[in-house]
Amino acid sequence: MQALLESERQRADALEKKYSEALETIESMRLKLEETERSVHQLQEAERRVLQLQDYDCFCLVRYKIVANMYALEKFFCKYSCVI
Repeated sequence: MQALLESERQRADALEKKYSEALETIESMRLKLEETERSVHQLQEAERRVLQLQDYDCFCLVRYKIVANMYALEKFFCKYSCVI
């Protein structure tokens, strides 16, 4: 009877140890998940800012091309209107 009781006690201690280890693992994984989520949000925000900059750069390029074309047209018309 004493041996059976000791065996159950050892079994309970082993299960309690595994349970504690599992809780530690879960907590570690939860912290890693939170850190990963923060990183994802930072990357999403950085992506949003880059896309805004790309839109702005595209806008500036288009504006530059429009102004350059207007200047070329103005030179063209001035050249030929002065001849007439």
